[in-house]
Amino acid sequence: MHSRKQVRFLGLDRRFLLIPCVLMLFVILMNFFSAPVSAQMERGIMGIFQNGKEVGRIYVPDRSVKADRYSEYWFLYPNYIYPSQSLPGFETVIIPLPEKAASLAEFRKTQKFAPGTRSIKVLSQEAQINLIDDPDEGGQ
Repeated sequence: MHSRKQVRFLGLDRRFLLIPCVLMLFVILMNFFSAPVSAQMERGIMGIFQNGKEVGRIYVPDRSVKADRYSEYWFLYPNYIYPSQSLPGFETVIIPLPEKAASLAEFRKTQKFAPGTRSIKVLSQEAQINLIDDPDEGGQ
């Protein structure tokens, strides 16, 4: 037979086990109900700024929220400088602009690109992968 101290001690353990179980259930439910993280850029027109000066524009067309393949169109002005570790303190930021365009064609018509502006089409495909198996990351 168990003494009263043993029974009380066992009851105390059960209560303390309840807290981690409830926390674990909460984490599992949060992961289940939360939206997946996405690297997609916001739809619309973005400005690329370096040290406060506009050096490019990005057009991101409308697409489904669940799209795992999409394109972005980057237009880098002649004064755009590719970021580098050799330029400490050099700041590049992308800011959504209030301008609108219904299509890439409309966007191109409304922009005044300086000679020497580079056009880059960025094709993206999001996927859940194991980087160890990704040949671009040194895997098999």
